Amino acid sequence: MAKKNEATRLQQVKAQVSALNDKLHDVSDQTQEYISEHPVKSTVTAFAIGMVAGAVLMKLLERRQ
Repeated sequence: MAKKNEATRLQQVKAQVSALNDKLHDVSDQTQEYISEHPVKSTVTAFAIGMVAGAVLMKLLERRQ
C-alpha cells in the first residue's frame, strides 16, 4: 500500500513540475516578445536595475569594512 501511495505522489509531483515548466516557458516567451517589441525600454530598465543592484552591493560592502 505504501508503494502505491509513493507512486501516486511521485506522479503528482511530476505533473506539478511539468505544469511549472510549461508556465516558465510561457513567461520566457512573453519576456522575449516584450524585449523584441520594446528594445530601448528593456535596455534602460536592465541598466537601471543593474545600477540599483550595484549601489546596494557597494553599500553592503562598505558596511563590512
